[in-house]
Amino acid sequence: MKKSGVLLFFVILILYLASMLLHLNGIFDNELGLNLLKIQLIALFGTVLLFAIKKFGIYSSWSLFLLAFFLFNLSRFFLDILGIASVSASDKYVFYTISRETIITILNSYVVFLIFYLLSMIVIKQNKNALIRIANSPNLEKATSTILLLVAPFVAVKLINDIIQVLSNSYFSLYSNNSSTFRLLNPFWFVFYFTVPIYLASIPKKKYKNLIIFIIVIIIVLDSMKGSRGALFRPLLFIVWYYALLGKKLSTKTSILAVVLTPIVSNLYVFFREGGIVIKSFLSSFYTFLYSQGVTAVFFANFLDYRDGFSRNTRFYFLSGFIEPVRRYITQRTAYSSGRSQRFVDVTYSLDHKLMHEISPELYAQGVGFGSNIVAEFYAFGGYIGIAILTILLCYLINLFENKSRINRVMLIVSFYWVQNLIWAPRGTMLPNPIFILLSLIIYYFINTVVNKNDGNFKKSKEGVS
Repeated sequence: MKKSGVLLFFVILILYLASMLLHLNGIFDNELGLNLLKIQLIALFGTVLLFAIKKFGIYSSWSLFLLAFFLFNLSRFFLDILGIASVSASDKYVFYTISRETIITILNSYVVFLIFYLLSMIVIKQNKNALIRIANSPNLEKATSTILLLVAPFVAVKLINDIIQVLSNSYFSLYSNNSSTFRLLNPFWFVFYFTVPIYLASIPKKKYKNLIIFIIVIIIVLDSMKGSRGALFRPLLFIVWYYALLGKKLSTKTSILAVVLTPIVSNLYVFFREGGIVIKSFLSSFYTFLYSQGVTAVFFANFLDYRDGFSRNTRFYFLSGFIEPVRRYITQRTAYSSGRSQRFVDVTYSLDHKLMHEISPELYAQGVGFGSNIVAEFYAFGGYIGIAILTILLCYLINLFENKSRINRVMLIVSFYWVQNLIWAPRGTMLPNPIFILLSLIIYYFINTVVNKNDGNFKKSKEGVS
């Protein structure tokens, strides 16, 4: 642990404690005081982000998570400071003015989260320049590329059918009780999806690897054209993270272009699935993008204000990413097959389902939802102490995957799900789907047993990275 990092942490901690003392003594009981707390939050975030970039690199999962955290959780606070929008407006599915007490609770929660995120980064040791040391597996590459080429046409037909359904009905029809997707082709989609991380973990070197990557990107784009921005950005950012581990980072020009295009593309997706958004300029597009993504902070406020009415409330929403798939497909299939019903709401660990059903049962039945908020789920576990404990656990897992995925093929496969989930965790939940991970590993071990018995796992110390 470097002395500079320790000093930075204690300076931030002292400043935060001082501001809290002033708040408790009524100094912040006015609009100016509340604005100072918002500025303090954004300044703290900037400090934590710069520290993450300096220590781990901008394309590390540490930094990518923080960038997503700003977009989903802090963007409305940023716009509020600029006087462009108000963080006090609950304006998504239930409309009211969020109380001062609720806003301060959210501010404090985010500050606690960022402080313990920073503390964890200070303590952790990691070489940001370390690259993947996993050997290329020719047999694994050949087997998985063959699978991807065979099923890709069927997957494309399935996704085009989904796009037609969205155009004919709505985006939310895919998530309603009456979804009518072309189910016969669903197995092809799952085979494709579960095989992609195995192909990438083979560390492909063959001449046609660019063709396979191109097909993967085309499938990603088709999947996202149903209207889900997450289906586009999550896998693309994983690919950015993956190539950074291989030593192939985006150029500065490409990164700037991606930043410029992101709000434009995002708003086009919303227009495609919902309509009603007209982009007049880049600035208005950027504002619309930040404001719409910042609804995750509204989710936190709605949770604080409506949680007393939840059916069978729980502390363990942060486990929903892991628990829900197991219960849905294995342990409680009957309850989970009843659609968006009261029976399902009673048993689910999903904070999104609980909240959406509480504030608008009608919209909930139509498939509408927020997503979630990782800090809100941490807060539900145990208030500010719960946020501190679970943030340390989150950072332990980030560090584990950042290190092990560079040297272990299985961990690199699992990272396909972990990193994508982590990037979306600020507006979701902490843990990825274990069923998806298990199925990918089953395919991997099957292929490895059949055609790849003698394949090595590590490169020789002097072997280059492809």
